[in-house]
Amino acid sequence: MEIKKRKEEPLNILLRKNKGTVFLTIKIGNAQIGGSIVQFTDEDEPFEKGKIKKLPLGKFNTLNNRTINVITNVLDSNSATNKIIVRHQFHYEEEEVEVITIEDEVLNHNDILSITTTYQFKQQA
Repeated sequence: MEIKKRKEEPLNILLRKNKGTVFLTIKIGNAQIGGSIVQFTDEDEPFEKGKIKKLPLGKFNTLNNRTINVITNVLDSNSATNKIIVRHQFHYEEEEVEVITIEDEVLNHNDILSITTTYQFKQQA
């Protein structure tokens, strides 16, 4: 079993004022399995880890100019394909903010893909 590491370029997530709480949902596709660690860069401990579904990150006034690191580890458990798809969905209760789709492939069945991403929250103009 090999571990393939991938680091994405930092991205800005543009937020609008008065839209309420911002949530994060991480979906792992192609019948693969995995989990994530979400951590604000200004905190010592992870904010959340494991399966991330509708995780409340905070409201605009608490998120503006803050940064999170997300590490997602995916085990290639689907013997039919070595392709991996991970979607990081930032959303309000009823409206999407940003969806980031990461596609990759591991060499062998049962290999692991470890993806590190950094997101900075910014006020939308």
